[in-house]
Amino acid sequence: MEQSRDDFVKYPRTPHLFGSKGTDDDKHMGAKESREFAGGPSLIVEEKLDGTNVGIHFNAQGRMVSQCRGHEITPGMHPQYDLFKQWAAFKRDTLKAMLEGRFILLGE
Repeated sequence: MEQSRDDFVKYPRTPHLFGSKGTDDDKHMGAKESREFAGGPSLIVEEKLDGTNVGIHFNAQGRMVSQCRGHEITPGMHPQYDLFKQWAAFKRDTLKAMLEGRFILLGE
C-alpha cells in the first residue's frame, strides 16, 4: 500500500511488467521481478484506461472523503470530478454501510 497520513491512504501505484510502457512515476518491475509476479499463485491482468484514479472512505468522524491519487477532492477542483462527486453523494448511505470506517474503495 502507498503512503498514508492520518486517515488518508494514497492511491497505490500501478505496477508494470518488464518491457511495458507507462508513465515515469508508475512502478516498473525488472525482468526477474516480472517473472516472479507472473508465476505467482494468482494473476489478474487489467488494461488501464485513460482516466483518473479516485477513492472514497469515511474518516473517524463519519465524514465521506473523496480523493484522487494523493489528494482529497475539494470544491472547485477539476470539473472531471463533478459527476463522481454527485454519484458518491447520491450513494453515500450505501457506501457508508459497506465501507464503514474500515475500508477504502479505489477505482478508475
